[in-house]
Amino acid sequence: MGIAVGRWDSRLWKETLAHHGRIARVCAEFAIAQDDEATFPYDGDLFGAFETSFVLAAFCIRRLSEKRLLTDALNEKKWGVGMYPSSEAIRQPYVGHSSNGFYRGYKFDKRGTHTLTLKELGHEIIHSSNLGIVTEEDELPIGIVVASDNRLSKRVLHISLDQWTEVCFAVLDDRVYSESDQWNPETGEITATREGAAEAKERVRKTGK
Repeated sequence: MGIAVGRWDSRLWKETLAHHGRIARVCAEFAIAQDDEATFPYDGDLFGAFETSFVLAAFCIRRLSEKRLLTDALNEKKWGVGMYPSSEAIRQPYVGHSSNGFYRGYKFDKRGTHTLTLKELGHEIIHSSNLGIVTEEDELPIGIVVASDNRLSKRVLHISLDQWTEVCFAVLDDRVYSESDQWNPETGEITATREGAAEAKERVRKTGK
């Protein structure tokens, strides 16, 4: 029996993230502009293209995070996004629709902040049952609203387009300079360390190793 295996590689995941992260933002900007004379630059409908690229980019982010292809510093960083609690009128969305009624389901006058890691953000988007683009700044800032299927009854998150770009660029610019994986034969525990250049140099300076 032959089984081909190999090391996890960040390059193709980052290339896919760069491509779809950009498409997701362009689609959101197109929706926000509301220019009836403009030609949509991608195949298919606007929201379908947005959702596809948004979810694929989020999957790349989560994959890079969970397979330890990012530095520990970035992997452990907490990102703050907007958060609005659900109202008593919230209900499960229709299976074939991207929302269960945002304005009825959430209290948009009760803005808070929610922090989450890259892996958690990716998971939220991948499993989004409520997903929309805020195109007019009235009760909500311009941006993206998203809630995963297991969190939609509690709150919805708000991500500005600049926050989305910041997350994508942070992942794309991240470079693992030093890495180590260790297995404890007594406990069976696997531990891993992923350092950037600055962290590795500081470790060497302090420990000589």
